[in-house]
Amino acid sequence: MKRKLLALVLLSALLLSLAACGKNPNTPSESGVPTDSVPDSGTGDPSLQEEKLEVPDKTYDDADFIVLSAGQVAYDDFSFSDESNLVLDQAQFIRKSTVEETYGVKISIVIDENKSGVGNGSGYNRISRSVNANSADYHMGLIGGMDVSTLAYSDFLCPIGKAEYIDLTKSWWDQNANKDLTVMGNIFFTQGDITASKSESTYVIFYNKELGKEQQVEDPYQLVKDMHWTLDKFSEMCLSVSEELDGNDIRDMNDRYGLYVWDDSLLGMISAAGQKIATINEDGEFELSLYNDNVVSVVEQFTKIAYNTDYAVMYQRYSNAGNVREHWMNDQALFWATSSLNIEPMRDMKSDFGILPFPMLNEEQTRYYATLPTYNSQFLCLPSVQDDLTFTSAITEALAYYGQKIVKPAVYEKTIAGTYFRDEESIEMLDIIYDSFIYDIGQLHRIGNLNSLLLNMFRSKTNTFSSIYEANAGAAERQIEAINEGYRTVIGRWN
Repeated sequence: MKRKLLALVLLSALLLSLAACGKNPNTPSESGVPTDSVPDSGTGDPSLQEEKLEVPDKTYDDADFIVLSAGQVAYDDFSFSDESNLVLDQAQFIRKSTVEETYGVKISIVIDENKSGVGNGSGYNRISRSVNANSADYHMGLIGGMDVSTLAYSDFLCPIGKAEYIDLTKSWWDQNANKDLTVMGNIFFTQGDITASKSESTYVIFYNKELGKEQQVEDPYQLVKDMHWTLDKFSEMCLSVSEELDGNDIRDMNDRYGLYVWDDSLLGMISAAGQKIATINEDGEFELSLYNDNVVSVVEQFTKIAYNTDYAVMYQRYSNAGNVREHWMNDQALFWATSSLNIEPMRDMKSDFGILPFPMLNEEQTRYYATLPTYNSQFLCLPSVQDDLTFTSAITEALAYYGQKIVKPAVYEKTIAGTYFRDEESIEMLDIIYDSFIYDIGQLHRIGNLNSLLLNMFRSKTNTFSSIYEANAGAAERQIEAINEGYRTVIGRWN
């Protein structure tokens, strides 16, 4: 009872804090938001106020509910205490406490972050061992994208549609993920407000506002809102900044550039054009889709920017690449194509900076696309061995629901309060980014090893995309055939 009272007090304080901002952090932006996405629930939309959590009104006698977070990156959503004074940590604690007290459960998380293993890493190993032993060690998994993909077609996961109380049509589940990740009518893993990991690992472009004013570049925020934020425009702005700072006539990390380039950003640019290595066809099966005019154009345009050493620097090719955040904070680049994983260390940056989505390929594109770097991604899944799937489904759905109501506003609150970004327009950009996700099952399943081959090409500063595709398309097609057969077998067993 004492814990319940504490949770209610903290929840009231948190809600008052959010209300004091005078903002509705869940209001989606109108510019560039995909029409097939479901808006977040906020206080301003009467239709969403009617959306209710539909799980049994019962308690479970302090039953354990064990979450596994594992992969190349393993995020923590469930181990926070009431001692932190950070708003997101508080929200995570309140969400956990609310579900524990309401349903009489004890929630714990096992975290296993292991950089080794691609498709057979810590997430895959823990769940596959548990299932093979017919042991219900974990109720729910938050598993790295490459591991969870292998688990899905290898018969270690339960189709989420079999979980009675998980309603993936609700707005606390990412409808873009559900659409892109449905294989043969089944969803084995997805994304949603059950985890804040997406806010920590999304392709974004940082923008140095002070340097932008100094160089008198166009306002990128307005370009985004007007649907003019394209790869051509981005290139034009990157090519406006170049300055030798140390006087040694050698272009290196000590100088100023229009763009800092993360190796993985090539894959982010391909996704930002709405393109995928593989897609789900009308029959619900995998189909190779990488090679087309749009992808050829993206690779050609972006490599021209990234390889121009007068205006861009691929910083991971330098021995002091680990100091890239320090150089960024020292106003040495106008843009940084990176991941939101790099936000937190920059809270002390003196110059104002903002956040932007990756640009569209051209103005014929009708929306922006955002995505997760595969290596840093995590997805919700349910191990196929469960003691009580109805129990698991009820608590999972409750955690997702309260994740939307309590945790997600706190993600925005730290932004509005100025912890990281310092302008309201960046909040609009976050709305566009979070509501515009695209998921490439080809990248997640490492079809034809094309992820790595493209990145190796990018690192070598060449453009051999066509020959890479031609040399590996056959192997990719054979892998797709095997994966499709794997899913057919798994789904046949469940049906």
